[in-house]
Amino acid sequence: MKNSILAEILLSCGEKTMWQRIQTLWLVLSVGCMLFVQLGQVPLWRWSVASESATAGTLQEEWLEGVVMGSSVLTALLWWVILLLLVGALMSFRRRPLQMLLVRWAIVMTLFVVLFTAYYAYLRYADYEVLVGMRPSWGLALLALSVVFDYLALRNIRRDEELVRSADRLR
Repeated sequence: MKNSILAEILLSCGEKTMWQRIQTLWLVLSVGCMLFVQLGQVPLWRWSVASESATAGTLQEEWLEGVVMGSSVLTALLWWVILLLLVGALMSFRRRPLQMLLVRWAIVMTLFVVLFTAYYAYLRYADYEVLVGMRPSWGLALLALSVVFDYLALRNIRRDEELVRSADRLR
């Protein structure tokens, strides 16, 4: 009796569930990167300005605070939308076309956030007289890593869909 119950549990666990697919790992890593960027307040871009030294009469480079993901209302809103898209893709593992659509939108919106934060940072620091430059911070590398994870998940979802379609053709 105990062996038959254990056998049924093992057989039901043998079905492909969400946690047995590799794309779940990629999506979880992508969500982790997005959470770390937002909750850790990791700057995406850093700006430096030149200020004139009173004693030496030379220009000195001064780093300003970085632009983080929630520095404007739009970036904070977009972060929530991207996070909801990724969690929705993670939960819709049985509906692969929807999952692919959600991951594609998350990739596009993440790239939009990168461009928008650069533009926002430019507008924010445009009133300084001598602007030395804008440099990406490691928060931007985490967003790029999130896009890479999303792409890998998308590729594996597509492989699963092709496998299912080829099995349907054989029936």
